[in-house]
Amino acid sequence: MFLYHNTKRKLSILVINLFVINVLAVQPVLALNSSLGNNAYSFQDYAANNKEIASVSAKLPIAQVTAATSALTAINGGTEVFADFTTAGVKKAVAGSKADYDTAIAAAKATKGSSLTLAEVQTQVEAANAAATASALIAINGGTEVFADFTTAGVTKAVAGNKADYDTAIAAAGETKGSSLTLEEVQTQVEAANAEAADSALTAINGGTEVFADFTTAGVKKAVALNKTSYDTAIAAAKATKGASLTLAEVQTQVEAANAAAAASALTAINGGTEVAADFATAGVKGAVAGNKVGYDTAIAAAKATKGSDLILAEVQTQVESVNAAAAASALIAINGGTEVIADFTTAGVTKVVAGNKASYDTAIAAAKAIKGSNLTLTEVQTQVEAANAAAIVSALTAINSGTEVFADFSTAGVKGAVAGNKAGYDTAIAAAKATKGSDLTLAEVQAQVESANIATLASTLATINGGAEAFADFAVAGVKGAVVKYKAGYDTAIATAEETKGSSLTLEEVQTQVEAVNAAGAASALTAINRGTEVFADFATAGVTNAVIGNKAGYNIAIAAVKWTKATGLTLEEVQTQVDEVNVAAAASALTAINGGTEAFEDFTIAGVKGAVVKNRSGFSGYDAVLAAAKKKKGSSLTLAEVQTQIEAVNAGATTDALTTINRRTDVFADFAVAGVKGAVVRNKANYDKAIATAKGIKGCDLTLAEVQTQIEAVNTEAAVTALSVINRGSEAFADFSLAGVKNAVIGRKTGYAGYDTAIASAIKIKGSGLTLAEVQTQVEGVNAVIATNALTAINRGTEVFADFALAGVNGAVVQNKIAYDIAIAKKTTGSDLSLAEVQEQVAVVNAAVARH
Repeated sequence: MFLYHNTKRKLSILVINLFVINVLAVQPVLALNSSLGNNAYSFQDYAANNKEIASVSAKLPIAQVTAATSALTAINGGTEVFADFTTAGVKKAVAGSKADYDTAIAAAKATKGSSLTLAEVQTQVEAANAAATASALIAINGGTEVFADFTTAGVTKAVAGNKADYDTAIAAAGETKGSSLTLEEVQTQVEAANAEAADSALTAINGGTEVFADFTTAGVKKAVALNKTSYDTAIAAAKATKGASLTLAEVQTQVEAANAAAAASALTAINGGTEVAADFATAGVKGAVAGNKVGYDTAIAAAKATKGSDLILAEVQTQVESVNAAAAASALIAINGGTEVIADFTTAGVTKVVAGNKASYDTAIAAAKAIKGSNLTLTEVQTQVEAANAAAIVSALTAINSGTEVFADFSTAGVKGAVAGNKAGYDTAIAAAKATKGSDLTLAEVQAQVESANIATLASTLATINGGAEAFADFAVAGVKGAVVKYKAGYDTAIATAEETKGSSLTLEEVQTQVEAVNAAGAASALTAINRGTEVFADFATAGVTNAVIGNKAGYNIAIAAVKWTKATGLTLEEVQTQVDEVNVAAAASALTAINGGTEAFEDFTIAGVKGAVVKNRSGFSGYDAVLAAAKKKKGSSLTLAEVQTQIEAVNAGATTDALTTINRRTDVFADFAVAGVKGAVVRNKANYDKAIATAKGIKGCDLTLAEVQTQIEAVNTEAAVTALSVINRGSEAFADFSLAGVKNAVIGRKTGYAGYDTAIASAIKIKGSGLTLAEVQTQVEGVNAVIATNALTAINRGTEVFADFALAGVNGAVVQNKIAYDIAIAKKTTGSDLSLAEVQEQVAVVNAAVARH
C-alpha cells in the first residue's frame, strides 16, 4: 500500500510540476489541489518541498509527458489505439490482446470508481498477458493451438513449418507424463523436434534431395536461392572426397565458398559489362538501383580504362555511389523545375512520398522556391513534401468526419486496419460518435470507431461461421487465415463436428485449427493424386509444391512415376518438389539451347529464366534473334542465361530509345509511348501530347528526355481530366470522359437511362447546388453500379438471369457453358433467403472445380 501511494504521489507531483511550469508566465502563484488529500499547495510550497522531483522532471520533455497523460486518459476511456499503451509508458503490451486489456481495465476502473494510474494499468496488462499465456499453453497441450500460441505461451525458437511435429511430440510427451506439459516441457519438445527437423534437412542436403528451405531448417547461414545448384554440386563433390556425409559446419563451408565464387563471377560480369542487375547484389554492391544500370556500366567502363585493369568491389561501389549521387542531383533539379516524375522523389532521396499528392508537392515546392529565390535543397523539398502530406491528412480527416470520404481517405488520414467492406459501418459509428461529442473526431477517435466496428464485424461473422450460414468471404472477414473456397463444405462439417464435441461455439483460434486440419487433408489428397498421376495442375499448389509450371506438367508426371517405381512407394512432398525442380532445370536448359539455336518459341524465354522479353522485339534486323545470333558468333560458343539476358536488355533499351526518338520527331504511333516507358498515356489525348511535346522541345532547343516527355503527358492528362469533369457535370460527356476524369469502374451501358450515371449525377448536382468533385462523381457511379449489381444478383437468385448478369453482379470466373449447373447449384442453396454475392461466387467456384476435375 505504501508503494502504491508513494508512486501515486510522485506521479501526481510530476504532473503538477509540469503544469505549473506551463502556466507560470500567466499566473505566478497558483493553488493546486494534491491528489493525496485536501491540502493546497502553492508554487512556492511545491518548489521548496520537492526539489528532487523538480530536478528529475526538468529533464523530461513537456510534450512527452503531455502525450503520455493523454494516452493514459484514452486507455481509461477505452478509446485508445494500441500505440497509446507505449506512449503512456505501459510495458509488455501485445497488440493481439488489446480487447482483453480493455475489458480488464474497464472492470478495474468500475471497481475502483475512478481512472487507473499507469501502475494500475500495467497490473491489468500483465494479468491479461498471464491469462493469455495460460490459455495458449492449454491450447498447445490440447493440440488446438494456432502457431502464434507458441509465442503467446512463451515458447522460443518455434518454426511454423514444424508445427505438426511439435503437436505429435507434445501429445506423446503428455501421454507419457499423464498430464499437461509445463512451459519448460513444451520448450523441450519444440527444441527436440527442431533438432530432428535439422537432422532430416541436413540428410536431405547431403543426398541432394533438399528443397531450398532445408538450408535454413538445417541451420545453414547465408544461403542464397539462386546459388542452390552450385551448393548441390559443391556439397556432392566434398562428400565424395570425404567419403561420408558432411557435417553442418562442412556444409556451411561449401555454401560460403559457392557464395564467394558467385560473388567473384558477378564482379567479373560487372567489369565486363555483361552483368544483369541482380549481379550487383550478388557481388556485394550496396545501393544499386536497376534504373541506373546503364549509368553504372558507363562509369565502370571509364574507371576500368583509367585504372588499366578490372575494378575491385570497393571501386565498383564507388562508381555506383557516384552515379547514384549524380542521378539524385539530376532528380532534385527536375523536382525544383517541376518537370519530375514521381519516381524522381525517391531517386533524389525524398522520403514519405505519396503518389497521389504529387500536384500538391509541385505547388508547394514552386511557392517555396519563389520565396527563397533559388532552388530548394533536399531538406527543404522534404519539408514541403511533409507539409503537403500533413495537409492531405487534415483534408482526409475532415472528409471522414463529414461522411464524404472515399475509402482511400482512411489510409491518407492515418487510420490503421480499415476494411473496405466495413466502410458503411465506420460512417455510421463515426457519425454517432461525432453527434455525442458535439464536434469532429480526432484521428485517435476515428481509429477507435474503426476498431470497434471491426471487432463487432468479427464477432458477428464468427457467429455466422459457427452457425454454418457463412459465405466463403466471411472466413477472411473473421480473421481466419488460409481458407480455400473449394474446401468450404469440409470446413462447415469440421466446424459443426468440433462444436458438437465442445458443446459450444468455437473461438477464432478453434475455427482456424479446423480450417488448417481440412487444408492438411486436402493437401494429402492432392499429393496422393500427384503420385497416381491423376492430378489436375492446381493439385501441385494444393499439395504445397512451389514453382510448378503448367507447361512442364507432363514432364513432372514422367519424373514422379519413375522415382515412384524405383522407390516402390509414393513420394513425399519434398520428393515431389525435387522432381519438379529438376524438371524445371532441365526445361530451362532445353529452352536456353533452343534460344541459342534460334529455334525457340517465344515462351522459351520465360522458361529459360529470361526477364523482360517483349514479343514485338523478337524479330527484325535488331531484334532478339538477330542480336543473339551475332553475340553467339562473336563469342564462338553458346550464350549463358546471363549473356542472353544482357542481349535482351540491350535490344529493349534500343527499342526504348528508338521510340523516344520517334516521339520527339512526331513520327510515333501511340504504342511508342509504352515502348519508350511513358506511363499513363491515353490514346484519345495523343494529338495533344504531340503538340505539348513539340512546344516543350522548341523551348528546350533539343529532344526531350523520357522524364520530360512524362511531364508533358501528365500535364495534358491533368488538363483533360479537368475538362472531362466539367462536361460530366454538364451532362454532355462522352463515355470516355469518365476515364479521362479519373472515374473508376464506370460501365458504358450504364451512362444513360432512368437509373444511369447521368441521372444520378444531375440529381446530386441539384441537391448540392454546384458541380460535383471527382470524388462525388465517383460516389454516384458506385451507387449506380451497386443498384445494378443488386438487381442482377436478385435475378440470379430467382433463376431469371441472363448470363451477363453474373458479371453485372460481380461474380468472377463464370463460364457460359456452366450456366445451367450454376442455376441448379444456386437453387439448391436458396432455402429461406437469397444468396449473397459471396455465396453465389462460392457455388460458381464449386461448379467450375467439379467440371475441371471431370
